[in-house]
Amino acid sequence: MELLGAIAEKLSCDYLSDLRYRTIHPDQARELLLLSEEQFTLEDYTKAAFYISGVYHSYPSSSQAKSAIIAHLLERER
Repeated sequence: MELLGAIAEKLSCDYLSDLRYRTIHPDQARELLLLSEEQFTLEDYTKAAFYISGVYHSYPSSSQAKSAIIAHLLERER
């Protein structure tokens, strides 16, 4: 499974494109933190962050890219 698919599944999205508009709550953020940094590459996380946020950024690690994805999804709640 691709990373975007894994994220969409964890957030119960019907379509990948839902990730562009999705807002999450803290419990869902904790679920996303459990995503494997070994199963998915830094490139996977970087592409996912770009897809979800619409802004390209170069991350030094998968962990930081994952944190950026979560922060972006939480930020929409405000």
